[in-house]
Amino acid sequence: MSEIWIISGSPGCGKTSWTLNTFKNHHGACGYIRLKGYSEIDLEQAVTSKIDFNYLKDQIPELVDLDSFNLESFTSKTNPLIIIELPHFKVPKLSGLEGIDL
Repeated sequence: MSEIWIISGSPGCGKTSWTLNTFKNHHGACGYIRLKGYSEIDLEQAVTSKIDFNYLKDQIPELVDLDSFNLESFTSKTNPLIIIELPHFKVPKLSGLEGIDL
């Protein structure tokens, strides 16, 4: 059975660090995909680039890019972990700590 996580947050909040640590602590196949997302009122989307995947791949050479891989084939591997990044976030109304949405 595969394990699937979805992670979302604003740029710089630690998504890539969390993803890297989660993959490093997993014993089995690891796959990553970043969704393109969709427009919604008050939501912004971080610029799409392969920089996060390339960094993760540099640290974990066996990481599979699920954007260009057969998902059914991947989930048949032993103990697969899939992390999906959804890069949507709300722009804070104020800067600094005052802008944190409680």
